[in-house]
Amino acid sequence: MIAKDIKKIIDEYYKGIQSWMVFHEVKTGPTIFMAKKIINGELEKSGRLDTVVFKPSWKNPIVFGYEIKTTYRDFKQDKKWKNYLKYVNKFAFICPENLIVKEEIPDDIGLCYIVDDKMKWIRRAKTINKLIPDYGIFQYMCMSRLERVLEEDTLYKMNNIYSCLVCENKIDFGKHQDWNENTKYGFYNVYGGYVCCAKCFEEWSKR
Repeated sequence: MIAKDIKKIIDEYYKGIQSWMVFHEVKTGPTIFMAKKIINGELEKSGRLDTVVFKPSWKNPIVFGYEIKTTYRDFKQDKKWKNYLKYVNKFAFICPENLIVKEEIPDDIGLCYIVDDKMKWIRRAKTINKLIPDYGIFQYMCMSRLERVLEEDTLYKMNNIYSCLVCENKIDFGKHQDWNENTKYGFYNVYGGYVCCAKCFEEWSKR
């Protein structure tokens, strides 16, 4: 099991919970490797939360951070996860079953196993921050969602899954000529993965 598999399981879990929004790969600073801040007298690099789940509310918003672990070695060597706590209200590790035991992490940190491709809570996360001191996390949540949309758009084109809305024939956008011919009319919908091909558009315009 890899991190990508666990992210899909998190997505599926929160689909069944009203109002929660899921963000993956959320930065804590403007760049992941270069940006640095002075924290408690020490130089700290910006990081990246594996997953952030947000419950929007004017009265009681919740920002829940997840650290994904797929190997025990990664868990033992990782020292940076504690730097993420100030950006969230709650925090939990999520991993394959029995990879981590709850005695290895602080009492207020949650632990969730992946069992039969579903999330199973071993210990629920407690509130570690009633308020989040660094509201920049919301900016980076938005940016992570934008990056994901742009990435999905690129994957649509690379996988050539666009279809004509009318004739349903596949359109190969891997060919530069097809791309120009079939998008010059502006019939383009990135979210649905559909376009109207030039031939069908011309037939429709003659009616």
